[in-house]
Amino acid sequence: MKADIMRLGYQWTERNDINCSSHGDHTSRTRYFAVATRNDLPKFTFPEPMTTYKGLWHLLEPEHKVRRLVRCTANSHGFLRERWRKRSAYQFHSNQIGTVRAESEGEMKFLAERKTRFPKMKNHKGFRVYLPDAPAPTIMAHGRELTCGPGRHTQFILDAQNNIRLVSVREAAGTHSFLPRVIESLVLLREATAYRLIGNSVPVATLGAILAQIVAL
Repeated sequence: MKADIMRLGYQWTERNDINCSSHGDHTSRTRYFAVATRNDLPKFTFPEPMTTYKGLWHLLEPEHKVRRLVRCTANSHGFLRERWRKRSAYQFHSNQIGTVRAESEGEMKFLAERKTRFPKMKNHKGFRVYLPDAPAPTIMAHGRELTCGPGRHTQFILDAQNNIRLVSVREAAGTHSFLPRVIESLVLLREATAYRLIGNSVPVATLGAILAQIVAL
């Protein structure tokens, strides 16, 4: 496609490492973007990333609205605290602070299969716990517990009430900077459908920053 578009008289600029949290969103997911501009226009340059990230605490719902998503507390045996990155690490990366322990027979089976499949991995997806002082990890479009573990679509977070829990649909949509009216529509859907739509979406703030750069040419 790139060669065909350039033959039509366009310049092609691409990047496959845009961290959306460094452009106004609250997910550390990296995305691929390509922009084609006419040859008579200035060459497109991607917007400069932000330099600081203040966390996503403000996106979290009140405790009474997310109780069903709670797995355990940070003081319980079910949580194993272990920092996976240095405090001085890149602030636009997600901040994993531990894992939850496998509890049910199904979880133990899932973890055993993961260890067999990935023998060198010590930090298996589906059991990870993150702190909201850094961007959320990727929201997964598919999240069946049988294939994704207890973390399902979102992995776990440690919230301000010391709860280890999943991320709600409303919170997940907020990490992608969806408009309030879109979020209200999403929370009315089946959860699996809502998470799938969020996981497959392009984070809005990042897309807006790139479009603003295009308009400014």
